[in-house]
Amino acid sequence: MKKIGLFLGSFDPITVAHINIASCVLNANLCDKVLFVVAKHNPWKNHDPASFMLRCAMVASSIDVFDGKCEVCTIEDELELPTYSYKVLDKLCEKYPDDELILICGTDTIDLVPKWRNFNSHIKDKFGFIEVKRNDGTEFEGDKTPFIIREGVRNELTNKGFWYVKTHRLDVSSTLVRNIIKNGLNPYPYINREVLQIIKNNNLYS
Repeated sequence: MKKIGLFLGSFDPITVAHINIASCVLNANLCDKVLFVVAKHNPWKNHDPASFMLRCAMVASSIDVFDGKCEVCTIEDELELPTYSYKVLDKLCEKYPDDELILICGTDTIDLVPKWRNFNSHIKDKFGFIEVKRNDGTEFEGDKTPFIIREGVRNELTNKGFWYVKTHRLDVSSTLVRNIIKNGLNPYPYINREVLQIIKNNNLYS
């Protein structure tokens, strides 16, 4: 049985902050593999995203450094809209019936999870959670390990395992990158060279 981390998001575009989260989880040995589950349509977003396949391509170009420990998951392309998270997660349970599936969330997302559709009936009893917290130096002070890990309890979220992981603070978002490009500026190094080339070739976000 493998521990598979599920990182759900629009990745519009994928940034160094997303890569940092995956790297943190893998370096902390909390997962054997991380799947970047690219959203076909995110009902929480209020802008028109780049196409699903282009966003998948940008993710793929960013994760080859992980030597197979990260993968792009295109399972949402198999589902009819709207692709609510519970539908995606049900499908992933079918695909990985013998593995432990763990949802990876940033602190800004974790408190929204109980509001997801059918959370109690489809998610709470099936998935563990990893909360990746930004290390601003106010918690676990004095701990010098590169990735600070604490096992915790969040009964409102899960009946499975719950872990806190702290990593270095990166105040980078996809919105920031899109706004930089919209203003005719260079978003490097918030995204890698390959992602920047995909954006230029397809005239995205300008």
